[in-house]
Amino acid sequence: MANILSMKQARKIILLSQHIPKGISHKNIKKATLSVIQRLSYVQIDTIYRVERAHHHTLWNRINGYQSHILDHHQQQRNIFKYWTHAASYLPIEDFRYCRITGLFHGNAPLCEMEERPETSV
Repeated sequence: MANILSMKQARKIILLSQHIPKGISHKNIKKATLSVIQRLSYVQIDTIYRVERAHHHTLWNRINGYQSHILDHHQQQRNIFKYWTHAASYLPIEDFRYCRITGLFHGNAPLCEMEERPETSV
């Protein structure tokens, strides 16, 4: 016999899989931020904002005490990197090897913001 979930149970499973709600307090906010990015696989960057940019809302809703400078810290430490495809995103450094290969295959290797972008001449 199949197990049937109630709507409340299904909602709870979905929210927990996305690391919501943020009721959990973290001793190390930087470590928690990196962990959330790794578990989500990427956080899409959005440049349009009223209060704060959307990618900070994504992390703020999942991590008590999150502050926007933490993303800069992780990028400087090379724990995450920006990747540009149809949408700019922060990805865990573990995925860098896949992005580099994809960029080489499609002839646009400098999609990752861990390396210098070549100057283009017109």
